Amino acid sequence: GYIRVIRCCLKLGEIVEAETTLNKLSQVDPTQGGQSSPEATDLLHVKRFVQEADAAMEIKDYRK
Repeated sequence: GYIRVIRCCLKLGEIVEAETTLNKLSQVDPTQGGQSSPEATDLLHVKRFVQEADAAMEIKDYRK
């Protein structure tokens, strides 16, 4: 259940909800919700992409 919610949130761009659900999963089942899980890695990639996009937007670099 939680993993499916995390994946859906990431696909919809709901980063905060995905992070909250990942933290809840870590509390419920530490073996699946750890920092080495694929979902945690995907969340980090999406967060980095959003930060890079925001930085590019601030300097008006619309190529990204």
